[in-house]
Amino acid sequence: MTAVSLLAGCASRSVEVAPRPTDPAAYVTWDCERLHDEIDAVQFRAVDVAYAVDARAGNNLIALGLGVTVFWPALLAMRPDGRESEELAELKGRYEALNV
Repeated sequence: MTAVSLLAGCASRSVEVAPRPTDPAAYVTWDCERLHDEIDAVQFRAVDVAYAVDARAGNNLIALGLGVTVFWPALLAMRPDGRESEELAELKGRYEALNV
């Protein structure tokens, strides 16, 4: 059962992705309108990327269920965190930096 729990943790859900630290100093010279526009753009992109991250995690759960109960080669369909998780971490960090 320990192996099953390890395999289930291959891909993170979007809420589990930690923000990548971003230096707020990069945005000090921006005016309010530009900051608000960038915040909106970051939020919209983060929603799209979070959906992709959650879809990957959901697909892994399906593959895990099939692999354990029916057909072990289904476990090969499980994928670790990908570039979407990295991009989401960057977007979360950027959002935090923009709101300082």
